[in-house]
Amino acid sequence: MRRLILGAALFSLLGVLFIRLAQDKDRKEPQPGGAGEQIRPGDAVAATRPGSSVPGSPVPVREVDPQWLLTLPEDGVRKDYVIDPAKVYVQQADGQRVLEDVPAASSIEDLERFFYARAGRGDGEVPHVVMYPAQGPRTLYSRRLLGRKVSVELADSSRVAEVAQSAGAKDWRAMQFLPGRFILETSHGLETLKVWRKAAKLAGVLSARPLLARRHQLKYIPRDPLFPDQWHLEHTGQVYPMLVPFGITGYDLDVRSIWSDSFAEDGAKTDGIRGSGVVVSIVDDGIDALQADLAKNVNTASDYDYFADDFAPYHGPGDPGHGTSVAGLVAARGNNKRGSAFIGAHGVAPEATLVGLRLISGDFDDEQSARALLHLLPDSKGFAEKFSDGFADQIHISNNSWGPADGVAWFDKPEELTASAL
Repeated sequence: MRRLILGAALFSLLGVLFIRLAQDKDRKEPQPGGAGEQIRPGDAVAATRPGSSVPGSPVPVREVDPQWLLTLPEDGVRKDYVIDPAKVYVQQADGQRVLEDVPAASSIEDLERFFYARAGRGDGEVPHVVMYPAQGPRTLYSRRLLGRKVSVELADSSRVAEVAQSAGAKDWRAMQFLPGRFILETSHGLETLKVWRKAAKLAGVLSARPLLARRHQLKYIPRDPLFPDQWHLEHTGQVYPMLVPFGITGYDLDVRSIWSDSFAEDGAKTDGIRGSGVVVSIVDDGIDALQADLAKNVNTASDYDYFADDFAPYHGPGDPGHGTSVAGLVAARGNNKRGSAFIGAHGVAPEATLVGLRLISGDFDDEQSARALLHLLPDSKGFAEKFSDGFADQIHISNNSWGPADGVAWFDKPEELTASAL
């Protein structure tokens, strides 16, 4: 009898433990909502210590009002985000982008009223919703900005105007490099949520997702005074005591031999390969087109600023000049002089043509990066959106020295529009 009682007690204890584990799993691993759900209830989310940006570090759990939790499609999966009700990211009419602290909204409805009032002032501002991952650190690179764009894929492209009107979009435009894909535009981030939810439910809409802007990281380029030694182009046995105590002759790109002109037995000359006739786009934070080593190689008639959406793809006040450094590595003019003195460095392809395409100067979305890779301007700029009529056919090589932030998203893949552009 005693064994029976003990067995029943043990069975009951195991049952209670199983139920508690199941409840914990349900609470900690909620399933993403459907495309039509805007807010998903939740209990708590993992947060970072103030000032911490180390991925995977132990962090306390803080309570979050469920109304600020949001599940959105990104990178082919659905991800949970938390809206910051005390911040708004504003794209101003003059192209400036500002992250503003605002009085914390008490509800999603209050924040929506604020957004409609801000967008309705008539000054061209576009308020963006500021969000961070529901789990993980809150950093500049994990931040997401919900602006005014919804990407939709239609079974019947002729119905785009009808779909845009039914979803409540302000405008729409085609993505000609991806047939059947369109961008619906709104006035601000919270209106974008509504348009996305409506569009996702419409007949004939194969897919719909709001485009989120995010910050990417420029890759490091050495700028020390000895870098002009450029042993990567021709390693003649330079010694670097901190690295190796002896020179390693020949470990370089071996390009000097192809720069030189050659002559046949009959005296016919063959020009060396120095990049002449090759057009390289530098998708970066801009180019200093007046820099002495670049000025002769930069084509300013075909450049564009995909970050600010204008024809001035030069470094902004906060840009570190990364694009100019990259452009110099690619095509700094060789054997050029100022007066009687040789100046500067020597690019791998010193006679190639450079086209500056500014993009990596802040947060940008999937459409912006896709267009930059294709060098395909929007219709609104007066160019027909066809490769044969635009700049796309002019680019032979697209250089992109940027990517996901180290330690945050090591293996992030390009988003849908960017992947299609590639």
